[in-house]
Amino acid sequence: ECVCKNKEQCCIKSTNKKKRGSFEEYSRTFMLKDIDEHKEREQEVAIIKKIEGHQMMEWNNGMMLLMKLPGYILPTNTFACLVGLSEQKYPKIRSLLYHCARVQSREAVNMQIPRFGFNPDEKLFHSILEHSSMTGYGLVKARELNIPKKRAIMGVTHNTLALQYRNLFSESKSGIDHYFAGLLAGMCEGFFGEQIHIQEKECIACKSKQCVFEINARAPPKSQYPIEQRHLQVIEEKIKPQNFLL
Repeated sequence: ECVCKNKEQCCIKSTNKKKRGSFEEYSRTFMLKDIDEHKEREQEVAIIKKIEGHQMMEWNNGMMLLMKLPGYILPTNTFACLVGLSEQKYPKIRSLLYHCARVQSREAVNMQIPRFGFNPDEKLFHSILEHSSMTGYGLVKARELNIPKKRAIMGVTHNTLALQYRNLFSESKSGIDHYFAGLLAGMCEGFFGEQIHIQEKECIACKSKQCVFEINARAPPKSQYPIEQRHLQVIEEKIKPQNFLL
């Protein structure tokens, strides 16, 4: 059933009406106009409501805070350009992007679960995935989730980074979502309580229909993101909750 309050101006029937008053209505008619599937549209609207209702995103003195953690908005084409150039000239940067994101995400989850008294169950797992949609990484869904075996397969549609990469550099031979892969891995490490390994099996930048990430606790024969111990030590020392600017 449609989530729109006004059936005459339903988000399914029309996405080209004039901008209306509230952020929620504007999002339904403009920001979501390129999402074709009704269920995906409902999911997006639900996330927007959650952001508004619980004040998960705030602006204060020029600072943007998501879940009380500071961040900033970087245009996707800029980040896609950085990723593309690093792929060609500095391949080690992909590992640095991955591990910085992994540690950041892991520490954030480790901090928030006890702070808010969350139970690490399936409901929480899906709720954490919504954070990716809040920050523009696309619609993320767990296609498979086995908490006892610490295994998950996640699909991502509307991944703007992968789309921008393909627009700027044409088709990639392998997945390019190194930073986002780190965010997912770190989230799962905080959730499962142990080191997690991730592989991007499909990528929109490789002309797949969606990006697919496979996560499990078993280490592959060769890591996709090798890193020198000295570099990893710097990341682990610097990206700690006590260093988060709160």
